Amino acid sequence: LCVIDTRPRSFDAAQREHLRALGAWVENELNAQALSEAQRSLLGQLDDDGRRALLDAPTRCWNAAAAEPLLQAELQRAERHGAPMALLMIDVALDAAAAGDDAAALIPTLAQQLRSSVRPSDALLRLDARRFALLLSDVAAAQVNEIANRVLANLSMAPLPPGVREMRVDATLGAATLAAARADAGPLLMSAAQAALADARARGPGAIALREARDDRLSGPPPASVRIDRVSH
Repeated sequence: LCVIDTRPRSFDAAQREHLRALGAWVENELNAQALSEAQRSLLGQLDDDGRRALLDAPTRCWNAAAAEPLLQAELQRAERHGAPMALLMIDVALDAAAAGDDAAALIPTLAQQLRSSVRPSDALLRLDARRFALLLSDVAAAQVNEIANRVLANLSMAPLPPGVREMRVDATLGAATLAAARADAGPLLMSAAQAALADARARGPGAIALREARDDRLSGPPPASVRIDRVSH
Protein backbone atom coordinates (compact mmCIF):
# COMPACT_ATOMS: atom_id res chain seq x y z
CA LEU A 1 0.00 0.00 0.00
CA CYS A 2 1.37 3.41 -0.96
CA VAL A 3 -0.20 6.67 0.25
CA ILE A 4 1.02 9.68 -1.74
CA ASP A 5 0.45 13.37 -1.09
CA THR A 6 1.32 16.39 -3.24
CA ARG A 7 3.47 18.15 -0.64
CA PRO A 8 5.64 17.31 2.39
CA ARG A 9 3.91 17.67 5.71
CA SER A 10 4.33 17.01 9.42
CA PHE A 11 1.75 14.76 11.04
CA ASP A 12 0.35 15.29 14.49
CA ALA A 13 -0.22 12.40 16.90
CA ALA A 14 -3.82 11.81 15.80
CA GLN A 15 -2.89 11.70 12.11
CA ARG A 16 -0.02 9.29 12.78
CA GLU A 17 -2.40 7.05 14.70
CA HIS A 18 -4.84 7.09 11.75
CA LEU A 19 -2.04 6.04 9.41
CA ARG A 20 -0.94 3.27 11.76
CA ALA A 21 -4.54 2.04 11.97
CA LEU A 22 -4.80 2.08 8.18
CA GLY A 23 -1.56 0.13 7.86
CA ALA A 24 -2.71 -2.40 10.45
CA TRP A 25 -6.03 -2.85 8.63
CA VAL A 26 -4.29 -3.49 5.31
CA GLU A 27 -1.81 -5.88 6.95
CA ASN A 28 -4.64 -7.82 8.58
CA GLU A 29 -6.50 -8.05 5.27
CA LEU A 30 -3.40 -9.39 3.53
CA ASN A 31 -2.60 -11.79 6.37
CA ALA A 32 -6.17 -13.08 6.30
CA GLN A 33 -5.47 -14.60 2.89
CA ALA A 34 -2.98 -16.98 4.54
CA LEU A 35 -5.04 -17.84 7.62
CA SER A 36 -6.27 -21.35 8.19
CA GLU A 37 -9.84 -22.29 7.34
CA ALA A 38 -10.77 -22.24 11.03
CA GLN A 39 -9.32 -18.78 11.62
CA ARG A 40 -11.05 -17.33 8.55
CA SER A 41 -14.32 -18.89 9.67
CA LEU A 42 -14.01 -17.43 13.16
CA LEU A 43 -13.21 -13.95 11.82
CA GLY A 44 -16.11 -14.18 9.39
CA GLN A 45 -18.56 -14.75 12.23
CA LEU A 46 -17.55 -11.56 14.05
CA ASP A 47 -18.29 -7.91 13.57
CA ASP A 48 -15.61 -5.26 14.13
CA ASP A 49 -16.22 -5.12 17.87
CA GLY A 50 -16.12 -8.89 18.12
CA ARG A 51 -12.81 -9.05 16.27
CA ARG A 52 -11.27 -6.41 18.50
CA ALA A 53 -12.39 -8.41 21.55
CA LEU A 54 -10.47 -11.48 20.36
CA LEU A 55 -7.30 -9.80 19.06
CA ASP A 56 -4.32 -8.57 21.09
CA ALA A 57 -3.70 -4.96 20.06
CA PRO A 58 0.10 -4.71 20.61
CA THR A 59 0.91 -7.90 18.70
CA ARG A 60 -2.14 -8.23 16.39
CA CYS A 61 -2.39 -11.92 17.23
CA TRP A 62 -5.26 -13.77 18.90
CA ASN A 63 -5.74 -13.17 22.63
CA ALA A 64 -6.66 -15.50 25.49
CA ALA A 65 -10.40 -15.00 24.91
CA ALA A 66 -9.98 -16.49 21.43
CA ALA A 67 -8.25 -19.67 22.66
CA GLU A 68 -11.36 -21.78 23.27
CA PRO A 69 -13.35 -20.94 20.09
CA LEU A 70 -10.25 -21.11 17.91
CA LEU A 71 -9.11 -24.45 19.35
CA GLN A 72 -12.61 -25.83 18.88
CA ALA A 73 -12.76 -24.67 15.27
CA GLU A 74 -9.32 -26.08 14.46
CA LEU A 75 -10.16 -29.43 16.07
CA GLN A 76 -13.41 -29.70 14.11
CA ARG A 77 -11.57 -29.05 10.87
CA ALA A 78 -8.80 -31.51 11.75
CA GLU A 79 -11.33 -34.19 12.66
CA ARG A 80 -13.02 -33.87 9.27
CA HIS A 81 -9.68 -34.41 7.56
CA GLY A 82 -8.29 -36.99 9.98
CA ALA A 83 -5.32 -34.69 10.66
CA PRO A 84 -2.96 -34.53 13.64
CA MET A 85 -2.49 -31.37 15.69
CA ALA A 86 -0.07 -29.84 18.14
CA LEU A 87 -0.33 -27.07 20.72
CA LEU A 88 2.83 -25.26 21.83
CA MET A 89 2.93 -23.03 24.92
CA ILE A 90 5.83 -20.65 25.34
CA ASP A 91 6.84 -18.75 28.46
CA VAL A 92 9.11 -15.76 27.77
CA ALA A 93 11.36 -14.30 30.46
CA LEU A 94 13.40 -11.10 30.09
CA ASP A 95 16.42 -10.39 32.27
CA ALA A 96 15.78 -8.57 35.52
CA ALA A 97 17.56 -5.43 34.29
CA ALA A 98 14.95 -4.88 31.56
CA ALA A 99 12.87 -1.79 32.30
CA GLY A 100 9.10 -2.01 31.97
CA ASP A 101 8.82 0.16 28.86
CA ASP A 102 11.70 -1.63 27.15
CA ALA A 103 10.18 -5.00 27.90
CA ALA A 104 6.77 -3.91 26.58
CA ALA A 105 8.39 -2.57 23.41
CA LEU A 106 9.95 -5.98 22.77
CA ILE A 107 6.69 -7.96 22.95
CA PRO A 108 5.51 -7.18 19.34
CA THR A 109 8.96 -8.19 18.09
CA LEU A 110 8.76 -11.48 19.98
CA ALA A 111 5.37 -12.12 18.42
CA GLN A 112 6.85 -11.54 14.97
CA GLN A 113 9.71 -13.95 15.75
CA LEU A 114 7.12 -16.57 16.67
CA ARG A 115 5.19 -15.96 13.46
CA SER A 116 8.35 -16.40 11.41
CA SER A 117 8.98 -19.78 13.08
CA VAL A 118 5.85 -21.45 11.71
CA ARG A 119 3.59 -21.41 8.67
CA PRO A 120 1.33 -18.41 7.95
CA SER A 121 -1.72 -20.64 8.47
CA ASP A 122 -0.71 -21.60 12.02
CA ALA A 123 -2.48 -19.69 14.81
CA LEU A 124 -0.53 -17.50 17.24
CA LEU A 125 -2.11 -16.49 20.55
CA ARG A 126 -0.94 -14.23 23.35
CA LEU A 127 -2.33 -15.81 26.51
CA ASP A 128 -1.00 -13.25 28.98
CA ALA A 129 1.76 -10.66 29.30
CA ARG A 130 4.62 -13.03 28.42
CA ARG A 131 3.01 -16.32 27.52
CA PHE A 132 2.19 -17.29 23.95
CA ALA A 133 0.70 -20.33 22.26
CA LEU A 134 1.00 -21.75 18.76
CA LEU A 135 -1.75 -23.98 17.38
CA LEU A 136 -0.40 -26.15 14.58
CA SER A 137 -2.61 -28.19 12.27
CA ASP A 138 -1.50 -31.14 10.12
CA VAL A 139 1.75 -31.48 12.08
CA ALA A 140 3.03 -34.94 13.01
CA ALA A 141 4.58 -35.54 16.42
CA ALA A 142 7.96 -36.18 14.80
CA GLN A 143 8.04 -32.60 13.47
CA VAL A 144 7.19 -30.87 16.73
CA ASN A 145 10.65 -31.05 18.33
CA GLU A 146 12.23 -29.43 15.27
CA ILE A 147 9.61 -26.66 15.27
CA ALA A 148 10.06 -26.11 19.02
CA ASN A 149 13.81 -25.69 18.66
CA ARG A 150 13.30 -23.22 15.83
CA VAL A 151 10.85 -21.22 17.96
CA LEU A 152 13.28 -20.88 20.88
CA ALA A 153 16.21 -20.08 18.60
CA ASN A 154 14.26 -17.30 16.87
CA LEU A 155 13.14 -15.82 20.18
CA SER A 156 16.73 -15.71 21.42
CA MET A 157 17.71 -13.70 18.33
CA ALA A 158 14.90 -11.13 18.57
CA PRO A 159 16.06 -7.62 17.54
CA LEU A 160 16.13 -5.21 20.46
CA PRO A 161 13.94 -2.08 20.62
CA PRO A 162 15.61 1.21 19.58
CA GLY A 163 17.79 2.61 22.33
CA VAL A 164 18.11 -0.70 24.20
CA ARG A 165 21.68 -1.95 24.12
CA GLU A 166 21.30 -5.24 25.96
CA MET A 167 18.44 -7.49 27.01
CA ARG A 168 18.47 -11.26 27.33
CA VAL A 169 15.47 -13.24 26.18
CA ASP A 170 14.96 -16.67 27.74
CA ALA A 171 12.06 -18.99 27.00
CA THR A 172 10.70 -22.38 27.92
CA LEU A 173 8.35 -24.39 25.72
CA GLY A 174 5.86 -27.15 26.35
CA ALA A 175 4.26 -28.97 23.44
CA ALA A 176 1.36 -31.41 23.27
CA THR A 177 0.57 -33.56 20.24
CA LEU A 178 -2.69 -35.18 19.20
CA ALA A 179 -2.29 -37.98 16.67
CA ALA A 180 -5.91 -37.94 15.49
CA ALA A 181 -7.82 -34.76 16.30
CA ARG A 182 -11.36 -34.92 17.66
CA ALA A 183 -13.76 -32.04 18.12
CA ASP A 184 -14.11 -32.76 21.85
CA ALA A 185 -10.36 -33.01 22.54
CA GLY A 186 -9.77 -29.32 23.35
CA PRO A 187 -9.49 -29.73 27.16
CA LEU A 188 -7.28 -32.80 26.69
CA LEU A 189 -4.87 -31.00 24.36
CA MET A 190 -4.79 -27.89 26.55
CA SER A 191 -4.10 -29.91 29.72
CA ALA A 192 -1.29 -31.83 28.05
CA ALA A 193 0.32 -28.61 26.79
CA GLN A 194 0.10 -27.02 30.24
CA ALA A 195 1.67 -30.10 31.82
CA ALA A 196 4.46 -30.08 29.23
CA LEU A 197 5.14 -26.40 29.92
CA ALA A 198 5.36 -27.17 33.65
CA ASP A 199 7.91 -29.90 32.82
CA ALA A 200 9.96 -27.43 30.78
CA ARG A 201 9.82 -24.71 33.42
CA ALA A 202 11.11 -27.18 36.02
CA ARG A 203 14.20 -27.73 33.87
CA GLY A 204 14.91 -24.05 33.40
CA PRO A 205 15.33 -21.54 30.54
CA GLY A 206 15.83 -23.02 27.10
CA ALA A 207 14.08 -26.29 27.93
CA ILE A 208 11.57 -28.06 25.72
CA ALA A 209 9.19 -30.73 26.99
CA LEU A 210 6.85 -32.82 24.85
CA ARG A 211 3.75 -34.74 25.84
CA GLU A 212 1.17 -36.72 23.93
CA ALA A 213 -2.48 -35.89 24.59
CA ARG A 214 -4.20 -39.19 25.29
CA ASP A 215 -7.58 -40.22 26.60
CA ASP A 216 -6.37 -42.48 29.39
CA ARG A 217 -3.75 -40.17 30.91
CA LEU A 218 -1.12 -37.64 30.04
CA SER A 219 1.70 -39.65 28.56
CA GLY A 220 4.85 -39.65 30.59
CA PRO A 221 7.45 -39.36 31.59
CA PRO A 222 8.17 -36.91 28.77
CA PRO A 223 11.34 -37.20 26.70
CA ALA A 224 14.51 -35.58 27.95
CA SER A 225 14.47 -31.85 27.40
CA VAL A 226 16.24 -30.30 24.46
CA ARG A 227 18.20 -27.17 25.41
CA ILE A 228 19.64 -24.34 23.38
CA ASP A 229 22.39 -22.04 24.53
CA ARG A 230 21.19 -18.82 26.09
CA VAL A 231 22.03 -15.89 23.89
CA SER A 232 22.75 -12.40 25.22
CA HIS A 233 22.10 -9.53 22.81
